[in-house]
Amino acid sequence: MAKTITITDVLIDSMTISSVAKNVTIDYRLRDTDGRTWEVGKAVFWKDIPETASDGGQSTENWFQLPASYAQMFADLLNNAQTALENKFLN
Repeated sequence: MAKTITITDVLIDSMTISSVAKNVTIDYRLRDTDGRTWEVGKAVFWKDIPETASDGGQSTENWFQLPASYAQMFADLLNNAQTALENKFLN
């Protein structure tokens, strides 16, 4: 007997921005119509996707290119965070 599972929700549990790697990592869950979680995973959105030959065998299945329009927002967020932290701790 086969059962069809319909995934109805993609829930984002967390988002981590790396200023070093220049990427955003998303932790997500896929849920069905009954609210059961069927998959938990990570997706990485890159400013510039790195060459995969040196990734140590890391899966690139859930790697995505950030749209160019996000590059400035990414830079602004990092600059604003830097300024806020400098104002708090250095002034």
